[in-house]
Amino acid sequence: NSNRVAISHLHRQLYGRLYPVLLVKLDGSTIHLRYKEPKRILMLPLDSSTLPEAQRKARLRRQFPS
Repeated sequence: NSNRVAISHLHRQLYGRLYPVLLVKLDGSTIHLRYKEPKRILMLPLDSSTLPEAQRKARLRRQFPS
């Protein structure tokens, strides 16, 4: 069927090299996807507004030591 090819290929302007990567979500679930840089694992950033105040301050101290 000729319509299957039109649906299944990637629609993009530049056909650059994409690498298989494992994306790890905050709940621990994983997704296999293609990414522009060769990495093994990508992790989504943690939303600091959902953390308790003590953990948020500890993360900020680790991130920006004075």
